[in-house]
Amino acid sequence: MKFSKPVVAAGPGNPPVLVDETAILELAAKEITTSASYDNNILCIAEKEIFVVDSVFNRFMQLMEQQGNKKLIGSQMDNLAQKAFDHKGKHYLITRDYVGKNANVLARALGIHLSDEVPLLFGETNYAHPWVVAEQMTSCVPVVRVKSFEQGLEFALKAEHGFEHTASIFTQDMNRATTFARTMKTDVLVINGGTLRGNGGDSGEAYFSHTIASPTGQGITNPRDFCKRRRIMINGAMRFV
Repeated sequence: MKFSKPVVAAGPGNPPVLVDETAILELAAKEITTSASYDNNILCIAEKEIFVVDSVFNRFMQLMEQQGNKKLIGSQMDNLAQKAFDHKGKHYLITRDYVGKNANVLARALGIHLSDEVPLLFGETNYAHPWVVAEQMTSCVPVVRVKSFEQGLEFALKAEHGFEHTASIFTQDMNRATTFARTMKTDVLVINGGTLRGNGGDSGEAYFSHTIASPTGQGITNPRDFCKRRRIMINGAMRFV
């Protein structure tokens, strides 16, 4: 990654999700659970943090539990972060012992015993929490309460760190979806669906693609010409490339 020559490999990403007050919350909880838990969140396109507008926050959290996920309280999210992350310089880095682990493995670090079938751990944090700012790549996802769509967009942009990698939004307001897409400028952007739908996988576009991950920064390409292609996918509707 330190050389300017392009390399076919995964690149850094910290994909945010924004859920506004117009969203179909049942759809959001189901899609996020399926996508973020795929391969224990190891994929760079997987949802890494969720921003939810305050007026629907509590209902969304209830629906996440109904999807079989385990809700943690704030102190448990803090405690697990202390165990899972190293703070080196300006960055939090997840330790190898916690990368790609099942939710029940992470829970045992807190003295909680869960079934192997539990998809994710999740819990409320603030927007500057290690679970939010780091690319955690494991089965624990932070949820941040925001005042409005505008604040959620601001926080999502900060959490994405300018990687321009992947982001998603759940909304029934297409003007907001457009604003989100133009602001985030990510290679993969999904509307009303899990990010897994944006780039292959069991529920995605279902064809092979390359990621060019280096300072040259092409991002998502294909094997024919290796030119950058930005994708915007509306779940159950249209796909733009």
